[in-house]
Amino acid sequence: MNLSVSTVTVANKSIGFSKNKSGEGLVIVTQKKLGEITGLKGAALKRAHFEYRLEAGKALGAGLVAGMASGDIIAKSVIPTKAGGLRAVFDRVENLTAPSQSVSAKDKEIARLQAELAALRATQAAK
Repeated sequence: MNLSVSTVTVANKSIGFSKNKSGEGLVIVTQKKLGEITGLKGAALKRAHFEYRLEAGKALGAGLVAGMASGDIIAKSVIPTKAGGLRAVFDRVENLTAPSQSVSAKDKEIARLQAELAALRATQAAK
């Protein structure tokens, strides 16, 4: 997934994103990982991780909004959480498939019977 986001600058360091288990998504790095990258500890690390989460969230949101504005990404559901936040599911339009346009044998038979019934009614009405 490419949301045109690669890094966020925190504590004068360029911090990237981690990958999810499938390797396709972007996730915010943990506080522990941020500490390893920046060398920060204690309260300074907590402040830096808070700042990173805000900036990374804004960057990911901006990439998502750009994809939605271009019509490449659509929202499938948005659900409010008990904590007052939102849980949203998005999908790329290219991953969606339209329903089959083919008509089943059953639908053809129904259409044939309806046409036959309409012809019989027309014949009865003409008498």
